[in-house]
Amino acid sequence: MRYLLGTVLLTAATTCFAQSAVDVGRAEQGRRTLTLTPSGPAQQTEGSVSSNLNSPEIPATQGDSDLGQQWILKRMERTPSFFFSGGVDGFYTNNVALTRNGTQDTGFLHAHANASWLPQITPNLKGELSFEQATFRYADFGALDFDSQTFTAGLTAYCPHLPDVSFFARYGYIRLLNVSSYDEFFTEHTFTLGFQKVWRLTQSHYFYAGWASQFDIAHPVNAQRDEHGAFVGYHINLTRCLAADVYYRSAYYVYNQASRNDWNNLASATLSYQVTSWLTANASVSYAFNRSDKSVFDYAAFNGGGGVYLNASF
Repeated sequence: MRYLLGTVLLTAATTCFAQSAVDVGRAEQGRRTLTLTPSGPAQQTEGSVSSNLNSPEIPATQGDSDLGQQWILKRMERTPSFFFSGGVDGFYTNNVALTRNGTQDTGFLHAHANASWLPQITPNLKGELSFEQATFRYADFGALDFDSQTFTAGLTAYCPHLPDVSFFARYGYIRLLNVSSYDEFFTEHTFTLGFQKVWRLTQSHYFYAGWASQFDIAHPVNAQRDEHGAFVGYHINLTRCLAADVYYRSAYYVYNQASRNDWNNLASATLSYQVTSWLTANASVSYAFNRSDKSVFDYAAFNGGGGVYLNASF
């Protein structure tokens, strides 16, 4: 009887450990996929309180430069504060599981819908409340399919004595969900602080750079990490409807529970075409390069694809 009880307990413990390892692996893969996948017509910037560059804040929205000062002044009479967007895009990746060895390529579909409220609290302080629902479906690896839900609340402050400099604080809550049962296999609370500086070269293009530190409470705890990183980017309006963005971020990841540290680098380029005021099409490529003090977590991955996005604001 004791032997049987011991066997049952050992089996249960082994099963729990194995399931925990699977959940941590899926959490890592899912969270990295979120990072590698743009949510809109341009690469997300760390300092924007919006989830993408559709925000009217830093950097300026596509098309500002081409429409002239008169259009800009007219627009400032009533700045939208409610934003709705949705899109579908397809991507190819050469390393679906983000592994060091035995990489496998595939395609995946990403669909998302987002609602944001960006109130102007004071002339130099803007807030954000946003929610996004997203779906990821893989062509050849159905076991990796997942859905995500992201809630964000943030503040961005602008200093009148420091032109084009913003400071931001943000809280985020992320859930990654199994497709079949829709139960969560990963949850994350994030607290982010940082700053961003924009250098406007002309009305049609600008550079930006900044720093962001993110502190994390996650489950499973072995996937919990803090992030500290610098980012730079460049935006140009090539024509009235066509814009291009390049972006680079280098970050240091600290996994406190797993006694692990990573250097993670992400570079991306995006080309966006504004078909109408409410429809945008884009194409993007990104390359991620990760080096860890535990070499099993080293990886390199390329993503490329494009999609269409609907947006409305009022």
